[in-house]
Amino acid sequence: MNRLSRLILVAWSAPMLAVQAQGDAPPLNAAQVLQELDAAEKKQTEAAASDRRQRAAILQEGAAGGPAASRLYEEAVKNTRFPGEGANAKALQDWNKNNGDLLRSPEMQKCVQLHVRYLLLGLQRSDESGDPASLAAPSFAYARDLADLLADEHFKALSKEAKELLSKPAAEGLFVAWLNLGEQLPKSDDWEPAAGNLGGILEKNVRSHWRQSKAPELLTTWDLQIASHDQRAATPVRSAADTERLKTIDRPRLIFSRAEDQALLGQQNTAQREMLQLVREHPLHPDWSRWVARLRESLSPAKTTQPPAP
Repeated sequence: MNRLSRLILVAWSAPMLAVQAQGDAPPLNAAQVLQELDAAEKKQTEAAASDRRQRAAILQEGAAGGPAASRLYEEAVKNTRFPGEGANAKALQDWNKNNGDLLRSPEMQKCVQLHVRYLLLGLQRSDESGDPASLAAPSFAYARDLADLLADEHFKALSKEAKELLSKPAAEGLFVAWLNLGEQLPKSDDWEPAAGNLGGILEKNVRSHWRQSKAPELLTTWDLQIASHDQRAATPVRSAADTERLKTIDRPRLIFSRAEDQALLGQQNTAQREMLQLVREHPLHPDWSRWVARLRESLSPAKTTQPPAP
């Protein structure tokens, strides 16, 4: 072995010899470390809950509606679109001047109020200590107020900003960006993301829980949605094709779904009559085959297992 090879071998083996000489670190006290981790996790959970409450308190100011809602919206605009001073301060002044009528309009204030209320419900839903089913009733109360807004003639011509508060996912809204709430809102698979989607709110936030408990209020959610649907269908500004779809496709679909929940609540005979009427009156409906299969299933006697032969 030449001199260069010996030098390389020594340089390569020196760290290994040092590690072997040093050995492993002494073992941890497992019980003590696990106890420390438990305390740290508890402290982190409490800190996250406290942070969520502080952010919710800021939103709560706008939940009363009126001028308070306008001030909260203005603050959100200031902190997201025009942060800091200098040129942004002048731009904010110009924005306030150009949007004074918007901030004072009852339509905008009402939409801000509903948007904020829905965000607060979402924060409650994300609270690990909360029971998701306990928010079904408050979500239904919110849905009734939303339906009232959608049915009010004064709110037909909403501004672009007001519409976005209800139509866009709340997680993409101005208040979430301002208060950094994205990670604190529930996931959309079991919570409706948009504050103005009445059907999604009723289905995901309310019915999914009331079905499990077979709450008698379950049918009132369908009554509310069907009434809101009929009000939309009666809007004269809609095209003839859109109106026809709402009446002949969407409305029968809602009624059939209501009948399925009637059967779930024990009103089997009434549900079957509703289903049969829909099958008779709408033979060209896209769901007709499924309706027939569901009605056949409900009319078939329950299959019983025969006892084994002796």
